[in-house]
Amino acid sequence: MDNRDDTDDRDDDEVNFDEEPKDAREGAKDNSDDTDNTDDEVVGDDNETEGAKEEFMDDEEATEYEQQIPSMEFQTLEDAEKFYDSYAKAKGFSVRRRDLRRSRRGVAIGRTMVCSREGTREKMHIDKEGRTRQHRKMTRHSCKASYTVRFDRNKKTWVVSKFDRKHSHRCCNEEETQFLRSHQNVSEGDKALAIGMRQSGIKQRNIVQFMKNKVGGYENLGYTPKDLDNSVHQSRIVDDDLIGDVNRTLGYLQSKHTSDAGSFFKYTTNDEGELDNLFWSDSTSRADYHFFGDVLAFDACYKRNKYNRPFVMMVGVNHHHRNIIYGFSQLDNETIPNYVWLLNTFLECMNSKIPTSVITDGDKSMRGAIATVLVGVPHRLCIWHIETNATTTVHNKEFVSAFTYLEKARISIEEFERRWEHLISEHGLSANKWLQDLYVDKLLWAEAYLKDIYFGGLQSTSRCESCNHLINGYVGTQYSLQRFVQGIDEAPEGMRFTEVHDDYTSRHTRLVCKHALRTWEMQAEIIYTHRTFAIFKSELENEASYVLAERRNESDGTETFILKNYMNPDRIRRLTFTNVQEDARHYLDEEAPPSAHAD
Repeated sequence: MDNRDDTDDRDDDEVNFDEEPKDAREGAKDNSDDTDNTDDEVVGDDNETEGAKEEFMDDEEATEYEQQIPSMEFQTLEDAEKFYDSYAKAKGFSVRRRDLRRSRRGVAIGRTMVCSREGTREKMHIDKEGRTRQHRKMTRHSCKASYTVRFDRNKKTWVVSKFDRKHSHRCCNEEETQFLRSHQNVSEGDKALAIGMRQSGIKQRNIVQFMKNKVGGYENLGYTPKDLDNSVHQSRIVDDDLIGDVNRTLGYLQSKHTSDAGSFFKYTTNDEGELDNLFWSDSTSRADYHFFGDVLAFDACYKRNKYNRPFVMMVGVNHHHRNIIYGFSQLDNETIPNYVWLLNTFLECMNSKIPTSVITDGDKSMRGAIATVLVGVPHRLCIWHIETNATTTVHNKEFVSAFTYLEKARISIEEFERRWEHLISEHGLSANKWLQDLYVDKLLWAEAYLKDIYFGGLQSTSRCESCNHLINGYVGTQYSLQRFVQGIDEAPEGMRFTEVHDDYTSRHTRLVCKHALRTWEMQAEIIYTHRTFAIFKSELENEASYVLAERRNESDGTETFILKNYMNPDRIRRLTFTNVQEDARHYLDEEAPPSAHAD
């Protein structure tokens, strides 16, 4: 049996130094060049020079606790290190792990820890000629305080072999301890919480305030706000390689499919194997489209992640007249082939269910793709974009006001054509190229041509704009594709919570019905959700104020009904029907709010 002591250099457990070079072990010099960007904790006089010492003498007697340290034993090296860390924090100094001694077999047998102010800065760095950068503050002060433990093979424990408690400098008080580097540590729990809060759209300063309040002040955090910011930032650093980012994104979507079997994603790549187009949707969005996918609105936006590619959301409206999202897509660029791929993929995801109508902002590539894939599906252009373009193109407030009214007027086609001709002539705009092109597309925006088509009350892509605003809190322009997709997936959760709450309110509460047509009102209150009923009630109250003033047969075979508001006789509504029963049915189909309580 080999009973030789572990510290005997002659046995096979010869000491090897793993961490710092010889001169650092001797405590004589600090080899860090001024080009080293690592910041030392700032303790002591900023004007200290090479070899200088504060006029300080640690002449305090060792406490009873400190007198016991040389005889302490620990079960593991980690326990021994944690003890000295705790002691240093209570005493008010930062520590540096200097030597880790190993046997020839690579087993750790000794560890030395020193005060962070041990050693001095090399004179060559202080006297360096031609330097342009300012000196970093000096923190080394030739401090000799140290602590060494070794493994005792006989006791099978770690024992303290050397302990020097005296410092060559003043230690920090309790308030200053929070700035000592070796005691600044963001726990994994705090890091995970901070990252989650940041991904939920909470600003960094508010996260810090929350963390501070949770522990009762900055001094109890155990780290500085900058440490927390750096920790969150490190979690956001990803491989800049696009292929690596794409692989992680696809891996995330694949793992999501494991937990949500109803989720769907599809992508295309170019000849170099790089990602071109990506579409994804989850099981809830697919179910929403099954129930509410009559009207489809979609729009493209940019600057949603660091690749600055077009991002498209497929949006609709549920039975509470609130936004719902059917799916997301990132495209390589806005071309007809890419939008054709998107629409075909969308239909594949939604089991080939074709929408009743579509609303877009008028992008030509979108229009071309819709005409190719959704053949015969009515397509409406966003009236907000049209009105904005009219304002910036025509520069005539009177015309824009009259045009906006005509655009939304539920009149006959013949009446629209007459009024359009008069409007253009009145303002002398017959040569305006933009208006000429707009007139050619009248089937896509004029209510006179669209009044018999169901659009669910939508006339613009404002629903898309609203959803885009929602996701701003979940994504950033510097996000990788993986983090972008993960952030996007979190955005609909709030919308879905609101829908559940709306369902609960509509099913388990009743509204007061006091209208003159109370029977109609009560029946509608049972059929419709609360938000839909509010729309119905407004229409009911509005229509009830009109009385039939005249009904006449026109020479062209149509019938005209003239209604007057009995509270305001100057308010007149004129309805013209070719076939009263059929035309009235279409009118009510379009005007009536969608029902009903969804199960």
